[in-house]
Amino acid sequence: MSRERFRQLALKVTGRAVLGGHRIRFVIDAARTALWRRFMRRLNQHYPARGSPAVRALPIPA
Repeated sequence: MSRERFRQLALKVTGRAVLGGHRIRFVIDAARTALWRRFMRRLNQHYPARGSPAVRALPIPA
């Protein structure tokens, strides 16, 4: 898919942001959900979310 086509299909999507608790949820047009699902899956494959730091607490400086 060319950059211009991606821009037209994925980035110029009507939608809204819904705030709730500690999350922001983006509600987009139903016609573009399949494209966004594929895009997010590929993005997560290439750039996976990093895990939390070590479970142990950081040392306290003396």
